[in-house]
Amino acid sequence: SDEMLPLLVSSGAPAGKILKILLVKAAVAALAGLAVDLVCRLFARRTAHHDHADHIGHMCREGHCHCERRSLWLAALTHTLSIAATVALVSAGLHLAIELAGEDVLIELLRRAPYLMCVCAALVGLIPNCAASVAITTLYLQGVLSAGAMLSGLLVGAGVGVLVLVRTNRPWRDTCRVLAVLFAVGVAVGLLFDALSLDVLLGL
Repeated sequence: SDEMLPLLVSSGAPAGKILKILLVKAAVAALAGLAVDLVCRLFARRTAHHDHADHIGHMCREGHCHCERRSLWLAALTHTLSIAATVALVSAGLHLAIELAGEDVLIELLRRAPYLMCVCAALVGLIPNCAASVAITTLYLQGVLSAGAMLSGLLVGAGVGVLVLVRTNRPWRDTCRVLAVLFAVGVAVGLLFDALSLDVLLGL
């Protein structure tokens, strides 16, 4: 839930409301995952075991880590440190960029597109930085964003998971598919909530 949970708690939001938001997010995640699995099985798109081995081998060759000459623990540590360094550098760069531009830029982007609120919130949610979830949750608490738009942004927000995916997952088209599904699910759920006024029904 990233920064959403502490922000809601510190704002004095009712415990029942917080629990409902968490349950909605968990339910959407589980249902979306099951649906994607079902589609993959129907279209026989599941990756074979040897494909994973080829992928790991590609990572080792690309990173020049020489895993075959080292112990398993040392190889795992090398890959972990490499990914951690990438995440730290990119996160620092994003944080600096947002600090220089100001969080007001994110807020203004969401304010100016009331009819595309869910789409804009989802786009902001894709930013792998805590400022994105802070801006989305704050705007929801201020009544600027609807519950649907808030869910769109927070469902898409996967934090540094997006950075790790981009850094390690190959081929690129698979990474793009994952991000596309993530974005589509977030926007669809947000639009559904707003269209059917599910936020009123659930007391969000």
